[in-house]
Amino acid sequence: MGWVQKKLAVNSFFVASAQVITGLLGLGTQVLVVRKIGVSGVTDGFFVAYVIPDVVGGIVMSLALLVLLPRVVDKEGLSPYGRNLCWMFALLSAVILSIAALIVIVTNISLAAFLGPGLTEEGVKVAGKALSIMAPAIMLQGTGGVAIAMLQACNFFAAASLGRVFFMLGPFIAAVALVDIYGIYSLAWGVLAGSFSACIFLVLITLAVTGRPLLYEVWATRLEAVEITKGAVPVLFARCEGEAWGFVIRAVATTTLPGGVTLLVLVQKLANLLYLAGSSISTAAYPDIARESRFGSEGFIGLTRKRAGQIFLVMNVLAWPLAGVAASIMNMITNSTVYVEPSIAYFAPVCLSLFSIMAPWVSINGLIGNATWAVGRVWGRLAIEAATLFMLLPVLWFCARIWGFIAIPVIFFAEWLILVFAGELLLRYSLRQPVLSKNDVIAYLGITVGSLLGGCAARITANVLDRMLSFYLFYQFLSSVAAFIVGAVVSGLFAFIIVRKVLKYEFA
Repeated sequence: MGWVQKKLAVNSFFVASAQVITGLLGLGTQVLVVRKIGVSGVTDGFFVAYVIPDVVGGIVMSLALLVLLPRVVDKEGLSPYGRNLCWMFALLSAVILSIAALIVIVTNISLAAFLGPGLTEEGVKVAGKALSIMAPAIMLQGTGGVAIAMLQACNFFAAASLGRVFFMLGPFIAAVALVDIYGIYSLAWGVLAGSFSACIFLVLITLAVTGRPLLYEVWATRLEAVEITKGAVPVLFARCEGEAWGFVIRAVATTTLPGGVTLLVLVQKLANLLYLAGSSISTAAYPDIARESRFGSEGFIGLTRKRAGQIFLVMNVLAWPLAGVAASIMNMITNSTVYVEPSIAYFAPVCLSLFSIMAPWVSINGLIGNATWAVGRVWGRLAIEAATLFMLLPVLWFCARIWGFIAIPVIFFAEWLILVFAGELLLRYSLRQPVLSKNDVIAYLGITVGSLLGGCAARITANVLDRMLSFYLFYQFLSSVAAFIVGAVVSGLFAFIIVRKVLKYEFA
């Protein structure tokens, strides 16, 4: 394994580890809330409110990574001028986000009612108060996002990854120790505390790594920082597209099923553990893919194709076993001492299974999306996404009226498949070559078949263990973990045999 491959593997490990840990903390927070408070309009209200700081932090991080990062790196890492430009961008972001936080505080009730059109009166009240508490986290998470981009530019992926973990520690600790005493609002204070500690940690580490900037040098970059901020319109547009779709999904969830948003967040957080693992490889590979795009399409396509194959193989080996133990996991989580809507027991395992097996396609779509940014086909990509969401919007509403909540993951699945193939066609047209070859597609089908056998093995193992082991939560958890490991081993074995021995194909 060469140096580039080792660097990619190490950086991917750091990013994946942090993202999985934050995902587990978020999932743990969700599970504790569900078991202590239940799935209801109250929990719906909090999770609708939490969208605001979470989304804003994600937008600023996307701006920093996709727009700012390529302009500030050189062969050694972060250039001296790039460091000052980053700090100026961070200051601009802090000012803009502070204004946004004040607006959220003033309009909290109206904003809550808009974000959750199907919320109960109590849910709107909870969302409004939670928003007013969490509003400062908007500025803190945004500033922390810029610091993460700077650390990654300096190849300090471990420090940047640890900062991500701090964001989720606050609400997790609140769910463990404070919800029973102070109620749902303790989670909002936990979000604020976690964001504050993460921001301080990331800024201090970044100062230690990059050195203390001089004020006049930072100020000298103001014009370019403003231009970058203006040039970030495509990223903002992309996030607005995604969040508009998320708004529609939450609206469908709140009007289709009591506790629908809570259920949606729960199954997505479980599936996100897979999505984050796939996106970690794409994140770590982005600088190399962007660099390769400058030297011709041949090397760029070869590298993109190789990374896509690696991601698809890894994600399938993990995704099908998780789908296999979906019923056991959801039974464990929703088996609370408070009332839970009976239909949750039906919808939850099916939704988790569907969200799990779409993970490989989500990851491939993310890589193709990064590739389109690298070769400058940004507006074409955004047009594809806008057209896809516009086309699926009436389909979602129509299917939700017939199928109920189960329509949400089905339409999600259709969305990702459309985006994958539409993105492939865009790049094929732009580069005059296919990014995904015929042999790739055949190998992907072989991987899927092999991984499906692992999912069946996980389901059988979970059924056997569920009958043998006690009903206590700890033993239920061990049963799910053991079944998942069995399924992953079988998935990996059969995927390897089918792809390497039967199809004689390798991702080289």
